[in-house]
Amino acid sequence: MAPYEICTLVPSLQEPDVPEDILHLGVVESKMWDTGHTLKIYFMGGSKRVCQKVKKYAQEWTKHANIEMEFMTHVEGSEIRVAFENKGSWSVVGKDCLNRNENEATMNLAWLTDTTPDNKLARTVYHEFGHALGCVHEHQNPVGGIQWDKEKVYHFYANNMGWDTNKVDTDVLVPCDRDMTQFSLFDKDSIMLYHFPKELTVNGYFVQANKVLSSTDKEFIGKMYPKASLITPVLPTRGRRKNDPGLSTTSLVLLRRSQRIANQKALAASTKGTDA
Repeated sequence: MAPYEICTLVPSLQEPDVPEDILHLGVVESKMWDTGHTLKIYFMGGSKRVCQKVKKYAQEWTKHANIEMEFMTHVEGSEIRVAFENKGSWSVVGKDCLNRNENEATMNLAWLTDTTPDNKLARTVYHEFGHALGCVHEHQNPVGGIQWDKEKVYHFYANNMGWDTNKVDTDVLVPCDRDMTQFSLFDKDSIMLYHFPKELTVNGYFVQANKVLSSTDKEFIGKMYPKASLITPVLPTRGRRKNDPGLSTTSLVLLRRSQRIANQKALAASTKGTDA
């Protein structure tokens, strides 16, 4: 059986409970970058073809979020460092990468070679750069309702990934705390969702390998990193009502902060252009 290709969050940088403001695609607020920030990315290896593909697919996120990416030719000053070691695909979440030394990778893209099909390469890059923006896994949505067959899940990941039960609980089985999480309906199309076979659930439910950002992925990341031209007033809501697409007061604070930064940058750019 071929290795089961799956991403894992870096254990030492995970938090036991995911903080508030999780919708279909969730982000850890404390790990988010400032709106409009330019991520400085450096490749620690990889062929020319693979690196070009990674650049192309990583920037798909910038079409929907007010985030820029600069691909550097030197490691000094880099924030995200991408390795291609055969040690699994993983990424440090958001700004946690700033806690690592410049000689350490903050992301690893295993299984990617010159012969890797584009759809598989794209899927991996989308997912890991989602983590780099602060996103967490969708299958741990507290209203996901996945009916896991726990013993089979433990056995599967032990055999295919070498994970112990604690690791499986943390990365797969344990949902985000309802009291600590802002959420809506489970998004089976999210790029941040693990794919898994039906044998791991008691009712035969399974998730295919999603290959592109879902419409909800795009919408939510745009709200978390709003573009100046798309900023609109947001009315606060008290908690979340069923089927209510509004944001919690905590999300409102986050959005207002992002909006303020975006507007300041837009004003600065406009002033600079006038002076020129």
